[in-house]
Amino acid sequence: MKTLVTGASGGVGSAVVQLAKLRGATVIAVTGRSKREAVRALGADPASAVAARILRVPGTLSHKHQPPT
Repeated sequence: MKTLVTGASGGVGSAVVQLAKLRGATVIAVTGRSKREAVRALGADPASAVAARILRVPGTLSHKHQPPT
């Protein structure tokens, strides 16, 4: 079984990482770059703790959204 955990360094995410690992899952963790080692220590697989990236897609809403002209 493989489990993808987003927000793996947060309160709920860190609990999910630990519980999934206890159940024998391969844990793929998404977290900030500075939190990777902490998440790996909780049980995320070392090769799979990935850094979250912000994806900006043209035409989608953002905090500086401007209506099309």
